[in-house]
Amino acid sequence: MARLLLLTHRYPYPPGEEFLEAELPYLARAFDHVDVVPTGLDPANARPAPILPPGCSLRTDIALAIIAADADLTVSSRMGRLLNAQAFRLFAADLPRALTAGADSARKLTRYVARAILIGRVLRGAYPLPLSEDCLVYSYWLGAEALAAALALPSATLVARAHGGDLYEDRRNPPYLPLQHETITRLDRLYAISNHGRLHLHRRYPDLAHKVHLSRLGVPSPAGRAVQSTDGVGRILSCAYVRSEKRLDLLIEALRLCQDPIEWTHIGSGPDLDRIQQLALQLPSHVRACFTGQLCHSQVIDYYGGHAVDLFVSCSIAEGLPVTIMEAMSFGVPILATGVGGVPELVDDTNGCLLDPAASPDTIAAALTRLLRQGPETRGMLSDASVARWRDLVDANTQFPLFAADLIALLRESTEKRRLEVA
Repeated sequence: MARLLLLTHRYPYPPGEEFLEAELPYLARAFDHVDVVPTGLDPANARPAPILPPGCSLRTDIALAIIAADADLTVSSRMGRLLNAQAFRLFAADLPRALTAGADSARKLTRYVARAILIGRVLRGAYPLPLSEDCLVYSYWLGAEALAAALALPSATLVARAHGGDLYEDRRNPPYLPLQHETITRLDRLYAISNHGRLHLHRRYPDLAHKVHLSRLGVPSPAGRAVQSTDGVGRILSCAYVRSEKRLDLLIEALRLCQDPIEWTHIGSGPDLDRIQQLALQLPSHVRACFTGQLCHSQVIDYYGGHAVDLFVSCSIAEGLPVTIMEAMSFGVPILATGVGGVPELVDDTNGCLLDPAASPDTIAAALTRLLRQGPETRGMLSDASVARWRDLVDANTQFPLFAADLIALLRESTEKRRLEVA
């Protein structure tokens, strides 16, 4: 019986990781049983219990045990956990690299190792060794959860995904991700969600290149296409957590330079929302801004079905492979986006415009104006190209069955290898 242990941060609870909702049914069909463990569960969001696909169990008991153990993670208790021989070896091995990045990185390393040990102990209590050979552990993030599984459940087949913030050190301040090489070393396979991420890891860790594979996320086929405006107003949409790296202030600067009537809608909340809303008050009268706040995934999909969307815009300085852009493409919406992370794999001049990450407000305004002024025939071509790119690269009905099949094949391969070693 093939079993899957899926380690998430909060899924199936909000916020974040909503895109796992599309992936989990494919995993449930491939494996005989799936345990879902939200390792970073916020108890305030733990009700009501979400409904998972048949064959899946939500292990809130494990999540709550992690929370209880995490409650005493004071500085002294973190340091106490490092007295464990295994923990101390991990800490000491990465400490020189952490110190090179600064004192804050050393503290980050301490927290990371302590959390990995904590989660590992809880997992080992929930899944006593020896774990059956037909179990695969899948960490949705390349983080402490992945290392914890590797430390606690070494007899299982171990995989993880690598997205963006858990992959690129230069996005961090200070630029440091604890024990990345060590964690990948202990995995059977790591799946980067973009080819950009895969190549980045190949260059950074050539000795581990054989473990790093490409497996993009995907979004389901929508019911139809988003309609386009016919009243002379260009309607643009952005969808992101509102923080500095999304550079909505840069988009507002560009919109201030546009001469044509525009309605800009932003979906999402975040720590910078108040500041961005205040900046939007400075837009000229022919540019209207609307902020919906945080919407659940189904509401985002409903937005495309109920509103005209002429262009999806992202001015972000850092991305992995944005699900928000995939969703817009699936609805046939042209894309204007900065060429960061895996975005160039999704966007080019056939389905929109790829901006230099250092693009000025004037450059962005010119691109907005050019794309919104296109006639019906060109708009149709851009729309068709967006749908074709979605179908070729990030259609959930293609990507997730391939990923699930790869997991099953890896599990069988690992199981057979371990049996031969024992024999």
